[in-house]
Amino acid sequence: MSRPLPTHLFITSNGDLFDTRVANWSKFPPLRKQYRYTHAEIDTVHELKATLRSGNYTDLGCYPLYLLTDDNDTMSFDGAIANLRQIIQSVATKANDGWRIVSCDINYEDSDMICCATNQPIECAYAPDDSDGDAIEDSDQ
Repeated sequence: MSRPLPTHLFITSNGDLFDTRVANWSKFPPLRKQYRYTHAEIDTVHELKATLRSGNYTDLGCYPLYLLTDDNDTMSFDGAIANLRQIIQSVATKANDGWRIVSCDINYEDSDMICCATNQPIECAYAPDDSDGDAIEDSDQ
């Protein structure tokens, strides 16, 4: 989805976009506020696009993110990008058609989470431990 920005454009740590060709550019308002920013709640097309631009991992900790639709289905960022036209239409019109993205959150431990658009697994931060707990007991013997 994202193309590299021209070198004169700068995104601050809070996601604001500035044009550095302007003298004293940091003293002026940004070209776009929260151009690249992860929104927990998504109500507008601007918030949706900013969240997608921000990427599918958190800045701190690199935790994997997923998107939640209006009918409580989970969607990956790849699934959202592949269906972006339909999703933008649904967000803009506030449609309750299963395509409207309403939030973004971290997938900490749900290793069974599947994207409703691609049917592919959504990465989780902490995969479940496959051991049955016997490893500690066995090592004590």
